[in-house]
Amino acid sequence: MTAGWYPAGVSTAEARLRYYAHHFPIVEADASFYAIPTPEVAQRWVKRTADSFRFNVKAFAPLTGHRVPASRLPASVRDSLPPRTQNLPTLGPSDFSADDIVELRRCFSAAIAPLVEFNRLGTVLFQYSSDFRPGFSSYAAIERLRVDFPETPLAIEFRHREWADPEIWARTLDQLRALEISFVAVDAPAGFASAMPPVDGVTTPGLAILRLHGRNTAAWEGRHDTAATRFQYRYSEGELGGDVLPRIRRLAREASDIHVLFNNCFGTDGVHNAATIRRLIDAVV
Repeated sequence: MTAGWYPAGVSTAEARLRYYAHHFPIVEADASFYAIPTPEVAQRWVKRTADSFRFNVKAFAPLTGHRVPASRLPASVRDSLPPRTQNLPTLGPSDFSADDIVELRRCFSAAIAPLVEFNRLGTVLFQYSSDFRPGFSSYAAIERLRVDFPETPLAIEFRHREWADPEIWARTLDQLRALEISFVAVDAPAGFASAMPPVDGVTTPGLAILRLHGRNTAAWEGRHDTAATRFQYRYSEGELGGDVLPRIRRLAREASDIHVLFNNCFGTDGVHNAATIRRLIDAVV
């Protein structure tokens, strides 16, 4: 949700969410990737939206192997860190003990508990970095997700094109189907090892997911002050109708529900594209 799309006077977090939820049936909450919110935050989300509105929640960065500043950790983990980590700008997987990871999972589960209680959780998105490549340890990590979150709807997005290799792709889809974890199809700039090609697959019959990151080739692997500049791209109506809409139709034939989410989060690009694709979908239904 971004400033500029909302009418004058719709400026508070509560007002923006209420207005957004009046126009769309789902939102992706990415703030949870950067820091675990309190359960009270999710309780406010529930109160401000209709019973039919859903939230997809992005898993906290350390749960997918990403680095994070210590200041963004829950106090229960931050206070237990060894002295050697105190001067590190960010912390990665090797800086956390097994008990730390268990505590992070507990805090994250508590944060989304209100969404689960009121049937407002769409799925939890585990978006792995491009360092997460096919191999024994990666398959074991995917297996572990279902152990750690046995009843939670889960989805996985890969960020390395090796996952699309035909043999690896087939094995991965089989694993996700067995674990009842939704595969996330993406649209992203072409030609990068750090971007999955536009391969589609439905691994849970109840949910297919398509996330669109834009096609900003020049910025995809550059350095940025904010993540939004990496995704600075507004799809044309021709791209949405010619490339994206056919993929939505294919996915919809295999799943009873489909989430189409725009991650081109610079300015109002994503929300405008979401409005356009909804209009295109409505025109052919």
